[in-house]
Order: sequence, then structure tokens, then C-alpha cells
Amino acid sequence: MRWYPDGIEVKAFCLLEHNNRWLLQEFFHPETHERYLRFLGGAVDKGEYAREAVIREIREELGSGLENVELLTVSEHIFPFQGDTRHQILFVFRGELTNTALFAQEEILIKEFGHTWRAIWVDKEDLRAGRVPLRPASLPYSAWL
Repeated sequence: MRWYPDGIEVKAFCLLEHNNRWLLQEFFHPETHERYLRFLGGAVDKGEYAREAVIREIREELGSGLENVELLTVSEHIFPFQGDTRHQILFVFRGELTNTALFAQEEILIKEFGHTWRAIWVDKEDLRAGRVPLRPASLPYSAWL
């Protein structure tokens, strides 16, 4: 996690879709242990454009290139976290994976910063029906379904 001196974190996420499914990364809230899913991606480094960051993050997390990258939205997110207030600016892109072998994997393990996370393909119907806890909740997911 990269923090800027003013406390605002800048993130770049990517909506990855194939065969009516989204690839989402699984997390567990450290306080409530609630399971939630979010788009893959991560922090924008100082001096890096958000588009460059999302391409780098997908390469680091999945070992795949990213094509046809387009910006969907920019969103601001302020939320309580572990006794503090977090403030994030989120750039959300849509892109296409160049490593098509990933389409056949139901679960992809991502090892980063000494942790292992799962990325899973989730059917859009489950997303539409609200059966999947997506975060941050403030993003306009229904517009992209």
C-alpha cells in the first residue's frame, strides 16, 4: 500500500470480463472478517499515470498483458478503517487480458506482499442478483452489467 503525505491514496482497478463473467479478487475485512470482492488492481505510484498503473498491476498480479484499456469512471471513496479514515481516488478501467489461458482457470492465486489472495470468475447474473459482496459499494456496478 502506498500512501501520500496528504493521506489520499490513488488506486487503479480494472474490470476484466470474459464469457459473461467478471474476474474479481477476494478479500476479508480485517476487523469484521466479512468476505468481499473487488476489481483487480492497486496503487498508483508517484509519477505514474493511472492507465500505466493498471497495466502494471495486472501484469504483476496475473502475469498478463492488458489490451483495449479504457477509462470507465473516476470515483472518490472515504471510509472508516481500523480506527482511522481512509480517502481513496479510484480510477476504474475496462481491459482485455492477453493471457487467454486465464479464462479457463476458475481460481487464480495472487501472491503479493507476503500474502496469497484468490481471484475468481463470477457470473454476471450473480452480480445482478446481489449475491456477491462488491466493494467499494459506491461504484456504479449496475451500469457495467
